[in-house]
Amino acid sequence: MADPPGSPDEDELEQKVASLIMEYLIEHPHAMDTAEGVASWWIRAEGLRADLATTRRVLERLAGTGYLVKIGEGAQAHFGLRKGTKPH
Repeated sequence: MADPPGSPDEDELEQKVASLIMEYLIEHPHAMDTAEGVASWWIRAEGLRADLATTRRVLERLAGTGYLVKIGEGAQAHFGLRKGTKPH
């Protein structure tokens, strides 16, 4: 069972997921995918398992802070690196 959102373990997982997403997009700046694709291909390829709800929360947060662009809504929404985003 997943930890509830906001718990220390969940927060740590979300930080790892966010880092992996940003690292992937810095290396592949034109990549875009759905939350399901990100969880299945970008994150799992790095050996980390994150459920779809966690991945979606992280993507929405990154889009809300301006790092990512979101095109579409719901399960078919695609996320990618916003032009001009630079690594920190």
